[in-house]
Amino acid sequence: GILSMKEIIKVIAKCIFRRDYREELIRREIKGCIETVASGDGSGKNKIMILQRGNTEVGFFSDYIVFLRMIEEAIERNYIPVVDRKTIKNIFFPAGDEINTWECFFEQPMKYTLDDIDYCNMDISINHIPSSVFPVSIMHCQDEAVVQYWRNIAKRFIRFKPDILKHLQNNYKDILGNKRVLGVSVREGYIKLSEGEPQKIAGHPIQTDITELLAFTEKYLSIWYCDYVYITCQTIETQLLFEKKFREKTIIYNRSRCQYCDLPEGSEIIKNKDNYFSFEHELEYVTEMYLLSKCTAFICSENSGSEAAFIMSEGFEHFICLSRGVYNAY
Repeated sequence: GILSMKEIIKVIAKCIFRRDYREELIRREIKGCIETVASGDGSGKNKIMILQRGNTEVGFFSDYIVFLRMIEEAIERNYIPVVDRKTIKNIFFPAGDEINTWECFFEQPMKYTLDDIDYCNMDISINHIPSSVFPVSIMHCQDEAVVQYWRNIAKRFIRFKPDILKHLQNNYKDILGNKRVLGVSVREGYIKLSEGEPQKIAGHPIQTDITELLAFTEKYLSIWYCDYVYITCQTIETQLLFEKKFREKTIIYNRSRCQYCDLPEGSEIIKNKDNYFSFEHELEYVTEMYLLSKCTAFICSENSGSEAAFIMSEGFEHFICLSRGVYNAY
């Protein structure tokens, strides 16, 4: 039916204030999840906020874009943030009880670790991050100031450990160098999960079909004057398709890949996880995404790895994120 003037005004008001209203709801929920566990001398000089995420079945870069938001939130409230993936680990990245898996790759935002916390003399709160907290997502943001703001926050407070950074930089030098490269991100696991366990992928962005990605890549490779295609993917089939299409122009990081039918997702991915293998697997994934962030141009679907690569980058000459809606739970 036709909307009344009052209803039209209400819709317009919602559109105008939607962002502020959403942010306020997030802040209210965050406040309700903060638990004070120790009080110091009241000076507030050492206010610590331990960031814990209850979600355990999430990817490495899902943690990256969620903790990025919460680090910024803690700092805005004059807390020293400490990321805790020791108490509650990500099951996709198992490790010994004594290991904070965040610190396998990153330094703590302000150098303070869990071991540095003095429960007798510091003001300490634990932020039990709710699953409904929005991660940082800027790939569709048209405000360059906002994009740069989050890139600066990430650069300043989510720093790779020196040995990891050296590994990443060496791979960049050996693989991409100063080439003009079109980076293309493929996430077949989402597609596999939508087929086998659709309830686990419901609400996640639909990944663009490989055939369509190939067509986009072919079109923009010449338009954007790139000489090479750097492809990130999980399966041998995708690798072969790009190599067949672009031949010597194809660049791919040498990491472990399997056939699509053997791609472990959902319940299968956590079976027989070996701690050392898990670290090596995550290092491969981190390296692959880091290289993606260093490309000249970038084409992707929406997923955490692509988002993190976009945030880690210094910016791309050209960028396209292909939106195809979200997966249903059936």
